[in-house]
Amino acid sequence: MGIYGYCVLPRGHEPLPGQQGIDGHAVAGRDIAGLAVWVSEMARPEAVVEHVTAHNLVVEAGVTEEVTPVPLRFGQWAAELDAFAPLIAEKADWYRERLGSFAGAMEFGLRVLDPERQASAQVVRIARPETGTAYMEALRASAAAAQGERAVQEQLRADIAAVMKDVVREERVAETRTPHGVVNLSHLVSREHFEVYRERVHELRAQHAQLRFLLSGPWVPYSFAT
Repeated sequence: MGIYGYCVLPRGHEPLPGQQGIDGHAVAGRDIAGLAVWVSEMARPEAVVEHVTAHNLVVEAGVTEEVTPVPLRFGQWAAELDAFAPLIAEKADWYRERLGSFAGAMEFGLRVLDPERQASAQVVRIARPETGTAYMEALRASAAAAQGERAVQEQLRADIAAVMKDVVREERVAETRTPHGVVNLSHLVSREHFEVYRERVHELRAQHAQLRFLLSGPWVPYSFAT
């Protein structure tokens, strides 16, 4: 048996009686460095979908109107509490700062796709350049394509920031993982701004009719917990 951690919350914010976590193990609160850490006494869990889902359900159970937990990444386990506690204590100030930033807020994801984009940022390739000049031309074309793509992304991010500036607490940028992807953002948004945020996404869709804006959330702010 060992200690498995789910999330960090303000001191005194305890799980409900009977709260269960991975494989039905009881969830308990432990006071570590003045913080409430929700844990289960259990063996190290395997990284399977059911366990990841159960982990997230425990984190979500800690959300209230005023409190949003700092989620721990799946797999935070130690053989005993004496080994687990220092991992939290050494970052206690950071957890407190994140709890303050997260209070009353959740995460939205905003992915922007260009259906007409034919992987324009891909490296321009010449299978077998016949001359050094042809090779250099290919390099220049590749650099120009990449520069143009960055300019498009930066302009779109600027447009989004201008529309969202008064409703987004924090922003994270993630890699676009599809050929049609242009921008992939995570936004930390206060509860009182949820509907306004959604309305602003509609404004962006109207401004950029050639693009697709895919909105997800609200979620526990995993993107802002590292």
